[in-house]
Amino acid sequence: MFHLFGRRRPDEFTEPPQPATLPVSSPEGYASYVLACRSRAQPKLKRLFENYNLEECTSIQLDHDVGTAWFRRSDGSNIVKFSYIPVGMLAAPIGMWLWSWADPDNLLAEKSAKLKELAALTGQEFYALPNFPISDEQLYDILAISADYLDAIAPYIAPLNDGNMKLFLALTERID
Repeated sequence: MFHLFGRRRPDEFTEPPQPATLPVSSPEGYASYVLACRSRAQPKLKRLFENYNLEECTSIQLDHDVGTAWFRRSDGSNIVKFSYIPVGMLAAPIGMWLWSWADPDNLLAEKSAKLKELAALTGQEFYALPNFPISDEQLYDILAISADYLDAIAPYIAPLNDGNMKLFLALTERID
């Protein structure tokens, strides 16, 4: 197993997550909830690009120790900086999805702990399964639901390793 999110310090522990519920009680209700999360995520992402001129972004620098993302122009100047909660990562060549909370070396485990509850509630509590049959649409749904559940500013997918890997982020706060 690879460890994308850094090394966990042995003295770091988190409180167990509190029980949570989704605002649905049936498969039809869940399908409606997913659509609602998607419909809320799209305008958030659009506003993110419009408000911060992210079409000028040519690179993203991530600090996995503290959960900070710098969006940068080709000349290296910063466009905007956000704090983030990692949702998960997709290794496209092997079709492997890894929830951020499932990575034993995740330095941001405390921030990601709430997502473990969400995974269990949505029935998506798989960890790291090679060749797991999950579609791009299902991955986007996981990101949209996660961003909604975390009350994020916007969901974001950061390409890594020449696009062979994608890091799914919930951007939580603009940092000045």
